[in-house]
Amino acid sequence: MPMPPQNSTTFMSRYFRASSRHCTWSHDGDPMPRAAARCGVQQPFVVLPWGTDYATRMPRSRCSPVRWFGAALALAACSGHAVPAGDDGGDGGTLPGFDALPPAGTFPLGVSDDGGSLVSADGRPFLLHGEAAWSLIAQLSTGDAMRYLADRHARGVTAVLVNLIEHQYADNAPRNAAGDTPFTTQGDFSTPGETYFAHADLVVDLAASQGMIVLLVPAYLGFDGTQEGWYHEMMTLPVAKCRSYGDFLGRRYASRHNIVWIWGGDYTPATGSPVELCMKAISDGIRAAEPGALASAHWAPESTSREEIAFAGAIRLVGVYTYLDVLPACRAARTTGTRMPTYLIETCYEHETIRSCAGTATEVRRRQWWALLGCGAGEISGNNPIWKFGSGWPQELGSPGSLGQARLAAIAQQIAWQTLAPDDALIALGQGTGDAEIAATRTADHKQAVLYIPPGAAPAITVDLARLVTPVTATWLDPTTNRTTPAGSGLTGSRAFTTPGNNAGGDTDWVLLLTAP
Repeated sequence: MPMPPQNSTTFMSRYFRASSRHCTWSHDGDPMPRAAARCGVQQPFVVLPWGTDYATRMPRSRCSPVRWFGAALALAACSGHAVPAGDDGGDGGTLPGFDALPPAGTFPLGVSDDGGSLVSADGRPFLLHGEAAWSLIAQLSTGDAMRYLADRHARGVTAVLVNLIEHQYADNAPRNAAGDTPFTTQGDFSTPGETYFAHADLVVDLAASQGMIVLLVPAYLGFDGTQEGWYHEMMTLPVAKCRSYGDFLGRRYASRHNIVWIWGGDYTPATGSPVELCMKAISDGIRAAEPGALASAHWAPESTSREEIAFAGAIRLVGVYTYLDVLPACRAARTTGTRMPTYLIETCYEHETIRSCAGTATEVRRRQWWALLGCGAGEISGNNPIWKFGSGWPQELGSPGSLGQARLAAIAQQIAWQTLAPDDALIALGQGTGDAEIAATRTADHKQAVLYIPPGAAPAITVDLARLVTPVTATWLDPTTNRTTPAGSGLTGSRAFTTPGNNAGGDTDWVLLLTAP
C-alpha cells in the first residue's frame, strides 16, 4: 500500500501510529486497528489503495472522515506497512476538532426568511467570514490542509474560497501534492481521476469538521482568459464533456452539505461563447443532482455575481468583486434585484499591490469592516502567500491581517449582525468620503448601532442617537486586538464622540458600538 506524502499524518491521532499495540483481530483473523473498532465498524477492513474515497464508507462508521482516514493508516501499520520516519508528529493527539463530526445543526446552510443572510440548518445566523485559499486542494498535503484549517477555525473563519482543480497556482499543477491528476486525459473534463477527487473529498470533509463552508470553484476560468485558469480548454471542449464533468461533480458532492458552488473565476465570458456554454453545462450538471444547491459567482473585477444573465437562475448568493471603494459597491449590490445574501467575494489582499491596492493590513481591515457593514452577509479576505500556499505561508497565519480577521469575528458575535442595515443618518457630522468614509449601521430593532471609523477619517464625529432606542451605552472597540474603551452611558440626543487615539496596531481606525438596554 503506497503511503501518503511526507507529513500528511503529522497531525493524526496516536491511534494511527505504526505500532502493534494498535492492532486487534477481526472475526476472520484479518488485522484491524483499535481506532477502527472504536468507530463502530460493521465489517472487517480490507487493505485499500492510497487515495480511496474513505468518506464514502462513512455510513458504516460513527467517526469523522479524519478518524476514518486515520484508521486506514493504522491498518497499513498493522499490516506491516511502515509510516515514514518523522511523519508521526509525536504530539499524542489530533488537532482540536478533527475527531468530531460537523457541528450539530450547522449543515446544510440555507437563506434567512428575509433573504439577507445565511442560516444554519437549525436556523442560527451564519456569518460568511472567509479567506481566499485558492490552492488548498491542489497544493497542500492532507496534514498541511489540517494545519491550515485548524488555525483558521481557531481564528473564527467560517468559509474558504477554493479551486477544485488548479491550472497554474500549485507546484505541480494540475496535479495535487501527491501527484494525482484531476483528469486521466489532460484537459478532458469527461475523464476525472478518482484519486485526485478522493483527496478533494477529504479536504471538503476536513473543512466541515471545523464548521466551515467551502466556496468551491469547479473550473476557474483565469484572469482575462489567461493560462491561470481553464479558459483555453473550455473554449475547445464539446459541451457534452463539460456536462459530463458537471454530472460527475453533482453526483459526487450532492451529499456534502458544506459546499457553495462558485461559477466563473476572474473572468466574464462573452454571451453565447464556448466558455460560457461550457461553464453553464457544468453548472446545470451540478444543479441537476442538487437543485437547491447554494451557488454564487466570481466574474471579472468590478462586478457582482449577477453580471452573467445566463446564470441568473443558478445564483443564490451575491458576491461583490471590487478593488475600488467597497461601501458603494456593497450598497448597490444589496439593493439591486431580488434580495439575496450579499458578501464581498474579493478585494485587495494583504501583501499584494495589484491595481490600486496598498497591500497593508490596514487596508485589508478597512475593506473587511466596510464589507461586513455594507454588504451584510459577510466577506472574504486574502493574504499572499496564503492564497496559493507559496513559500512562507505558515509564518503568515499570524499576520496582522489575520489578527484583524479574528478580531472582526469576535466582535460580530457581540451584535445581531444579521439585522444590521446601513443608516447614514446616524452620522450628523463627520461621515467623510472615499477611503475615509464611515460605515454606519443599526439593527432592525434600533437597539444596537455599529460604526466603523476607518484610518484617515475625522477623529471627532457627531451621532444622532434619536435614531436608536435610548438611552444607550457607547463603547470603543479596537479592531486589531481585544481592547475596549468606555465612551459613555445613559446617552441620548445628538452626541459627539472622539476616537481614543491610535489602536494597538498603531492605526487610527476604531469601531463604535452603541447599545440600548
